[in-house]
Amino acid sequence: MSANTTWFTKLKRKIDQLTGSASEKISNSDLIPQEMVYDSKQLLASLKTSSADKIKGFVEEFNKALPVAEEAGYKLRTVEIRIGIPPKLVPHFDQVKHLSLDERDELMERIKDKRYTKMLLSTLFKSSDMQQSIQIGDLPAGVIQIELTAVPNIILVYGEY
Repeated sequence: MSANTTWFTKLKRKIDQLTGSASEKISNSDLIPQEMVYDSKQLLASLKTSSADKIKGFVEEFNKALPVAEEAGYKLRTVEIRIGIPPKLVPHFDQVKHLSLDERDELMERIKDKRYTKMLLSTLFKSSDMQQSIQIGDLPAGVIQIELTAVPNIILVYGEY
């Protein structure tokens, strides 16, 4: 089952929980517009709460991981919070110090039981390695952005940010 199918299935279940079976409601000739509006408002409120809860969870985990990222040589510059489906936490990091491979391995070993911190640090290491291997004209390597969501996305920035 793909990630989109899983997300869609979860959304449909949530809709069905809030409104009863969607197909039953639509085929029911007694359904009046006020009920549809009410059900839609309930669904949107539920999704809003769910999105806010996920963002709060992302922020909590991110705050726990931040000291280790700083120890690894990454300075947090800014953070974007994108509220939507799915919600995203987008930190922007400057690499201010480069660790040797041995230092990286030692740090990764120390945090091996911290799943979220390990994922963030691994992503930062891979991102900065890639960023250093690419040259775009005379532009210096800039910030590293990571869209933290169900599937993290990496954005490498060159030039002034």
